[in-house]
Amino acid sequence: VRAAVACADEYNTTFPTVEQARDRRRAVDEAARAGGREPLTFSMMTGCVVGRDRAEVDERLRAWRNVTGRDGDPPLSGTVDELAERLRAYESAGVERAMLQHLDHEDVEMVAVLGELASACG
Repeated sequence: VRAAVACADEYNTTFPTVEQARDRRRAVDEAARAGGREPLTFSMMTGCVVGRDRAEVDERLRAWRNVTGRDGDPPLSGTVDELAERLRAYESAGVERAMLQHLDHEDVEMVAVLGELASACG
């Protein structure tokens, strides 16, 4: 955190839960105050699978598991409405920008669904 406060305009945290994001945001803000500067922009990067309905989500999760070789799900997975609600929870925890990893590069349609998610978040 000290290096970011000394040199950066933004602090990007990876794969946090909402509570971890809140705690990390607090630590970054405290370090910025102690360093005599304004708070840094606080962002996160996390894995994401989104679909318009449950069937689409399930299909994308199967493809995501094939691409990644992982058994579980990415930190953010669900329908557009479900993820919009979860992203609002991150926003209330202090996250100002979210970078969502889309790892199944063959699924270009999910890029359009991510655009729908961005619109749903306002």
